[in-house]
Amino acid sequence: MAAVVFYGVGKRAGGGAEMEFLDAVFLGITSATGAGHGNIVPSRLDTLQQVLACFLILAGSQVWVAACVVNIQRALLARKILKRCEEEKKKKLKREAELRAQLSGNAKGGEDMEKQDELLQKQVLSSPPMCVSPAAI
Repeated sequence: MAAVVFYGVGKRAGGGAEMEFLDAVFLGITSATGAGHGNIVPSRLDTLQQVLACFLILAGSQVWVAACVVNIQRALLARKILKRCEEEKKKKLKREAELRAQLSGNAKGGEDMEKQDELLQKQVLSSPPMCVSPAAI
């Protein structure tokens, strides 16, 4: 895309800023990757071509590319953790319901119910803690 702009602006401007399409492709790639192999003299370029080359150099720098990759990986990891937390929550609720069903079947009197509630609370509290919010990652 940048090569088309480089080439089109060069054709429009005429004079010293005109370049072949292959040169425009080469300038666009070397600007975006920061390779520094440009064989075009920047002072001969049109102002729009110079601005575009500067934008490509900034946008293609390793800092921005690394920051984008890190943020994408962070978002994917947060989704994965959230999914895992939801699964753990479902398992914990199912385990709690099963324990309540077992304890209610064994209940005989008021004191037994209190003991069974204490036992249920101990078992629920001893289970693994719920996951933290993915926003905290």
